[in-house]
Amino acid sequence: MKYLFKTTLLSILVAVISFSAKAQDQKQDSLLTLLKESINGDTIRAKLLLDYAKSWYPSEMDSVVKYNNLGLALSEQLQYKSGMMRGMNGKALELWMESRYPEAIIPYRKALLYARELNDLNYMTTVTSNIGVLFMNQGLLDSAKQYQLLALKYAKELADPSKIAKALSDISSIDGYQGDFVAAIQNLLEAKSICEKNHLMVELTTTYLRLGIQYSYIKDFNKSREAYAKTEELNDSLNNARIELSLLNNLGYLYYDVKKDYDSARMYMFKAKSLAEESNNYSVLLTTNLNIGNTFMDEENYPEALKYYLMVYKSPILDNFTIEKTALFVNLGTIYFRTGEIGKAESFSLEGLEMARNNHLLRFELNACKTMASIHTRKGNCLASNYYLNQASILRDSLYSEQLTDRVAETEFSHKLELKESENQILLKENEVKKEIISRQRMFVAGITTILLLIIILLFVILRSRNRQKELNRQLDIQNIQLKEVNQTKDKFFSIIAHDLKSPFNGLLGLLHELDQNYEEIDEETRRGIIHNLRKSAQNTYGLIVNLLEWTQTKREILANNPEQVHLFDLVRDVFETMKTRADMKSQKLVNHIDPEIRIMADIQILRSLFQNLINNSIKFTPTGGAITVTSETQGAKLQVCVSDTGIGIPEKEIPNLFRIDTSFKRSGTEKEAGTGLGLILCKEYIEILNGTISVTSTEGEGSKFCMILPKN
Repeated sequence: MKYLFKTTLLSILVAVISFSAKAQDQKQDSLLTLLKESINGDTIRAKLLLDYAKSWYPSEMDSVVKYNNLGLALSEQLQYKSGMMRGMNGKALELWMESRYPEAIIPYRKALLYARELNDLNYMTTVTSNIGVLFMNQGLLDSAKQYQLLALKYAKELADPSKIAKALSDISSIDGYQGDFVAAIQNLLEAKSICEKNHLMVELTTTYLRLGIQYSYIKDFNKSREAYAKTEELNDSLNNARIELSLLNNLGYLYYDVKKDYDSARMYMFKAKSLAEESNNYSVLLTTNLNIGNTFMDEENYPEALKYYLMVYKSPILDNFTIEKTALFVNLGTIYFRTGEIGKAESFSLEGLEMARNNHLLRFELNACKTMASIHTRKGNCLASNYYLNQASILRDSLYSEQLTDRVAETEFSHKLELKESENQILLKENEVKKEIISRQRMFVAGITTILLLIIILLFVILRSRNRQKELNRQLDIQNIQLKEVNQTKDKFFSIIAHDLKSPFNGLLGLLHELDQNYEEIDEETRRGIIHNLRKSAQNTYGLIVNLLEWTQTKREILANNPEQVHLFDLVRDVFETMKTRADMKSQKLVNHIDPEIRIMADIQILRSLFQNLINNSIKFTPTGGAITVTSETQGAKLQVCVSDTGIGIPEKEIPNLFRIDTSFKRSGTEKEAGTGLGLILCKEYIEILNGTISVTSTEGEGSKFCMILPKN
């Protein structure tokens, strides 16, 4: 019965580790929204379907299967290799969860082919590892180890600590199956070191769990229990139900096989059974019920043993568990014989015997032969009874040889552990000697280092003094440049006040004087003309004052960038509305070609002022019947927005001076609208506040194009 226990419990653990590595927490609502907005029949939709399927694992397997199959079908239709790889991986997982191990290997191998075509090391590692686990669950250890060693190779090429630790842990399970406990524990200790170094808590927890299993195999109760206690401590924070389930099962095995404490063993097994029932984990439920039956069988409590064996017998997945099914049939034969149901005893014993022979399970074959001999003795069939007794004798000799081999292997293992301890003691002594040598070397190095440090400090002080002088000179140069800019700004400011404000007010005063002195003598039409000119002059003067105030704000650093999400199309539309009257007066078209979906994070007031200045400028220098167009183009994380017009253009030699405060380029609009040259300088100030750039292209007589590059976020 010990052989049965080792096999079933280890299979449960391997499945737990493999599945937990695949589980990921996805935001299902976001994925569903993207899925609804996706286009039918393209690779993006296939990827979203597979992502959505993955988000349901492991809580809703029906949804996993449904959306994985949809994603796989679409990927195959489009010949989308990445989707076909992921879809096949999901298909294999579906079969694995149904305990259909041989069938699951087929889609896994297809997934591996696609992964190799795509040179996807991540999937190559995952898939080879899963194939190895499936082979191990079926007892095909050579094939299992071949794939796990391949998974370890890929994981090292990928330089993924998590996958390296998992591969080492899986290889250790195969070593344990094959009786090489030294190699198993060495691999687990290496995996433990990697997990601790990289803070891989889930992998570290499962590594301690597997250490507990290996120590239980060599009958070291204390080390096994210590490893399980560490597993429980780590899992308290992880709250991983699958790890807890495996821990309970293996604790039950430890108390059953090593301590022979059946009550404690069943306590843990019943807890595992309850958890398996809550999570609908039928494979774990099958093995747990079988193990509980085994404890009652050893105590010769046949009614209770039969109760749990019949639960296993009724399991719909029993046919997928060859070793467990063999043990069940042999044990049912024994129980029915001892309870007097000879017909059932013979039927189950014969079928169990055949399965045991086919799968070379000597312990089960021996028990079946002994039961068959007893059955035929009771029936009075001496020849048949002697036949089965002879078969049992042969099997007993074989098992004795096998048990002797096991004892020798355990002795060799203990000897190897002692050798390791001796080697460790020698290494400790060597380390002490090396520490003494290193200590002396350090003292010598410390002396040399102190001298060098003093020299370095002296050099540092000299260099720092020179660098400080250079820095002072650099700061003086910067201050001189800034002072020059301030003087230029001041000169420009006074120039505007002295000339650009003085001239419009002179015009206003002259017109008002004319109206005041000669109102009665001026005809109605002339008076209306003078009033129209007064309004126009007042508007221009007001615009100049507004620009002047905004410019002084930027110079005083009053303006700050307070970003918020701006719908750019709506903002440009609002600016067009404020400019519509002026554009209509010149029969100009205002065209908004901004992408309606564009959103940008920026200060809305600064952005509005920027567009108002540029669009106002285009209206001013575009003749009657012209057009002003605003366009956008996404450039990665940035956005290009351009204001184009069909105006009079800018002389090529003046373009470099447009945004400079120290130049005096300005001219009137196409209908003599006044200009100060301050608007474009303001635009440059605004664009810098928004962390953007601005550029100009222009051809005289054809128009100008002002383009801004703005960050989207």
